[in-house]
Amino acid sequence: MPIDEAEVRRLVEDGQTHQALEAILEQHGSAFYGFIAGLLQNDALAADAYQLFSIRLWRALPEFQWRSQLKTWAYKIARNAAYRTAQDPYRRRSKRLGTLEQEKLSAKWTRTATALFKQTEAKQKLWDLVAGLPAEDRELLILRLGRRMAWKEIAAILHEGEADPQVLTAKAATARKRFERLKEKLKRDLVPEG
Repeated sequence: MPIDEAEVRRLVEDGQTHQALEAILEQHGSAFYGFIAGLLQNDALAADAYQLFSIRLWRALPEFQWRSQLKTWAYKIARNAAYRTAQDPYRRRSKRLGTLEQEKLSAKWTRTATALFKQTEAKQKLWDLVAGLPAEDRELLILRLGRRMAWKEIAAILHEGEADPQVLTAKAATARKRFERLKEKLKRDLVPEG
């Protein structure tokens, strides 16, 4: 189900950023959490990254220009939060992410998203294989298989900052070819010869 962008935009324009974020995360929080967890392969890191994502999304919503799809923009924030968390030396020292109010809200969102994500883990063997792949390959597979995103959306997320439609089309084609190679490799690994 796509994000109701009109409703989110109305809430943001009315100064109801908290409600806008709640609407996004109620419908798609588990998908964002699953994406982050798939990238990081560590539950504790994923929870921290999801909290960071929630806070960053909340803070950035009033500044969103609506030039791209809200979902694509949010996945970019999720991706950046995952990689920032994995590299953040302060995370290891339990540095607080924000105000007490922000921490309470993000903790609630994280608990909800984690529970929903764990309920939908159906193809465990496939995802175990995906977990052993390099981060760039995991990212591609999660976006395409797990989130069923279009190739141009995937290219926009993976090549943040690129706005030229022709370049994004070329990058989407490259991602599709890489995906096909990965898919063949996973098929061979799932059904070993013998």
